[in-house]
Amino acid sequence: MALQTELAHEDLLIVDLTDVYEIDTSGLQLLLALKREQSVTLINHSDAITQFAARLQLHEAIGLEARP
Repeated sequence: MALQTELAHEDLLIVDLTDVYEIDTSGLQLLLALKREQSVTLINHSDAITQFAARLQLHEAIGLEARP
């Protein structure tokens, strides 16, 4: 509910992923949906998140750069 409230009142949403070390496909789907619906910037994402998104070829759609 807090996310819906923020989305309704903000033009730009910054999502800080500092404490996120693991993510599953549902989490990536949520980030992808956010990117499609709103201007979202993801910051402080871990290599694990980027690598998982890259394996699913979603890193560009979500806005994460693939790292070697």
